[in-house]
Amino acid sequence: IVSSILGRHQHALSCLEESCQLLNRSAASDEQRNARLSYLNGISRRLEHAADDVQPRPEVEAHLREWLELAEQSAAAGQMRLALMAWGNHAIVLQAAGRHRQAAEALLALVPRYREFGMRPNEGLALAEMARCHESLQEPERARHHYRKALEVLRGNGAQEDLLQALEGLARCEEVLGDLAAAFAALKEVRAVEKQRKDETARQALMQRELRVELARLSNQWARQAAQDPLTGLANRRALERWVAEHWPRVEIGQPLALLLLDLDHFKRINDTFGHDTGDRVLQAVAELL
Repeated sequence: IVSSILGRHQHALSCLEESCQLLNRSAASDEQRNARLSYLNGISRRLEHAADDVQPRPEVEAHLREWLELAEQSAAAGQMRLALMAWGNHAIVLQAAGRHRQAAEALLALVPRYREFGMRPNEGLALAEMARCHESLQEPERARHHYRKALEVLRGNGAQEDLLQALEGLARCEEVLGDLAAAFAALKEVRAVEKQRKDETARQALMQRELRVELARLSNQWARQAAQDPLTGLANRRALERWVAEHWPRVEIGQPLALLLLDLDHFKRINDTFGHDTGDRVLQAVAELL
């Protein structure tokens, strides 16, 4: 899916097709349909990025049939949200294929269904796509109406990219209809959203830097704890082995190296007589002296 979004369509479709084949053998039907949705979305992105003169008409028609088939299967299985997404994508492909009136009618029928199921981002996107259809049909007043309705939804619920496209569409319609002040207001909001998006990107970059610093701090802390006795704070056997490995080459070239070994006489008697808590405090006191 990420490869598809990034425009690596052939790789994405190959992976998604294999995923569908595997799920068809081992997964429940609803999982199979969800995977099919991802695969068809990948095809839609590839067709969307292809130039109009190189879009193969038979492939577009076959793709439209596949969207309808998925929508009908999902509705029959009670997966209405999935069915509504499939019908919406079918309408968007109709619009991309130049069948603007048919697409606008399909989207108009979907808007109340999206609202019924609480699918607000889909509702906003459907309204914006409907507006684009009317723009293509040279109906700027109807396009403006739907762009305004789309913005009422997208300002609080949609993706920033969809919001920007709707604002730019509204600005175009306002300009065509002669309301230059309204067109300018829409473009000002476009700039404000773009600035907000840049600020959000910068904020996320800062958060990522802070997370990397925190991860480095925790890594150092974990490394220290791995080489430290938790009771006394003294270096443990792992640290000793690392220290010896680092300094043993001095011995091999004739330089002196000293190790001091200590043992606490009769320490077991302390534990047996006064208890292990007292024994722990004795070990801590000796560690402080060392």
